[in-house]
Amino acid sequence: FSDGNYTKHNFSMSRNGEAFNVFVSLNNHKEDGVFGKYIEGFNRNTFRLNTDINLPYGIKLGFSSLLSKSFKEETNSGSFFDVTFFPWDVDILKKGPDGDYYIQPDPRNAEEANPIYQIANNERLNTRDRTLLGSNFSWAIMPQLRVVGSLSFDRSNRVWKNYYPKGWKTVTPSPNYNDGNLTKSNRSEQSINGDVGMTYATQLGGMALIAKGRYNYEAYNYNYRSGNAWNLAVADVPQLETGADKSVGSSNQKINSDGFSGGAQMDLLDRYILDVTLRQDRSSLFGPENRINNYYKFSGAYRMSEEAYWGALSGILPEFKVRFSHGTAGVRPAFSQQYEVWSVAGGNISKGALGNVDLKPQTTTETEMGVDFSVMDRLSVEITQSTTVNEDQLLPVPLAGFYGYSAQWRNAGTLEAEATEISLNASIINTRDMSLSAGFNWDKYDHNITSFKMPSYLYSAGGPKIFYMKEGSQYASFWGTQWA
Repeated sequence: FSDGNYTKHNFSMSRNGEAFNVFVSLNNHKEDGVFGKYIEGFNRNTFRLNTDINLPYGIKLGFSSLLSKSFKEETNSGSFFDVTFFPWDVDILKKGPDGDYYIQPDPRNAEEANPIYQIANNERLNTRDRTLLGSNFSWAIMPQLRVVGSLSFDRSNRVWKNYYPKGWKTVTPSPNYNDGNLTKSNRSEQSINGDVGMTYATQLGGMALIAKGRYNYEAYNYNYRSGNAWNLAVADVPQLETGADKSVGSSNQKINSDGFSGGAQMDLLDRYILDVTLRQDRSSLFGPENRINNYYKFSGAYRMSEEAYWGALSGILPEFKVRFSHGTAGVRPAFSQQYEVWSVAGGNISKGALGNVDLKPQTTTETEMGVDFSVMDRLSVEITQSTTVNEDQLLPVPLAGFYGYSAQWRNAGTLEAEATEISLNASIINTRDMSLSAGFNWDKYDHNITSFKMPSYLYSAGGPKIFYMKEGSQYASFWGTQWA
């Protein structure tokens, strides 16, 4: 290890006015790291531009941008592990007659390679470009009516290079590395998000009313390309074309989604509170037969402590509220779950998962009720009881052999959960110079599989198959074997 410099340069300029604000900044950030001449470290350059404009008729516009480019030279993490196996009297910085570091500086160690040799000769470069653009507007058409919207663009591009030069030394022969090995990959992600909405707020006597409507759009693009070449024909030419043996990989995803939502909130006499929301989601992640899905939410609360008849209790229970809510939400399938999955190895094609054009999102319906109250402004209590029903769960269901596929993602089950939660918060001391509070939380959950439309099967969470997908069983309970 050696000393390294940390350098940061920053330039910024701003102007604030009644109708126009602007902010510009340039930033350079560099870290040498602790490996001295062996590793270049990390470097990032950033540019920002933000503006706000106030126009007549209650119109406001905003724009923000960030352009960033970073470079990082990394090290093989195995080098840190290898260095712990060398005694203090072994000179790992010593070079041989060829001017290079010894790969095995300690003859007694026949397994770990010289970490200095690995760091000095293995080139690992990670480059990233990032572009963030955003805009927003608001228009106060009248005091009660406002229109707002936003549009954002986010693009990230990562380039990775891992180069072992021809003639790479190893403690034991390695056919994939001794004659050179090169990996290059490029990963790009791009997302565009936009929304426009309208809000109407008014006061009618003792009633406060807020109504909202909104449309949103999302587009996501993902592309990945990688290539690996080994047994390089020539030295010091880190190009994939020089490899006698090669492997390639690629992946791409394109997801489009949009949706509508509308709702209203009402507060009557500061006692009766209602909230209603309707939403429609459309996404390419849903199967072609289930592109459109609708959801809703209803909630209400009654502040009994605001009623006239509560006067006798206000000294003991200054706040007392009962509440109820009921609503639905959806969980989107993953990108690959509606498509057929095939594997290619050595020129041979094998089937993986069977596609499902009827796949739809998992639907969660939750009903919650509770009571909140405070005791003499010293103790606050929240008690909640909820029931959650997860229908059309997304599960990888094993298939019979005649299908030719090992599994298929299906909406195959219903999971119900009962929950009880209690929360206590007490203010013990509250003075100008000192405060002391204490809290207590208790909860209980019970999950059960109440419906399963497929044959039962065992599954794992990365280890042995000890979980049973079976109707009537408790979720995540362990199943084992018993010797007769």
